Amino acid sequence: ERRVEAFMEVRTPETRAQVNEVLSALAADQEKARLLQPDGSYEKPDRRGQQAVCAQEVFCEEAEQAAKEQEDLTDPVKTRVFVPLGGTEHMEI
Repeated sequence: ERRVEAFMEVRTPETRAQVNEVLSALAADQEKARLLQPDGSYEKPDRRGQQAVCAQEVFCEEAEQAAKEQEDLTDPVKTRVFVPLGGTEHMEI
């Protein structure tokens, strides 16, 4: 048997939420799922009426969204603020 199990301590609520999101996506993934039958054979599960979920696609979409949000934070056009030379003390308001 080549199965490996790993345990980790999750200390913060934010990290716990992230771990739960990953585990939920993996549990919902039935892209290549097979069910073990009593005779030792495997069958595809009946997914009629269920939305197909692929964990890899979910993770890719999340990564693309995070990259876009990070890009928005570093884009000088979106984050720049006009500050007049010499400050505002000489301006009449």
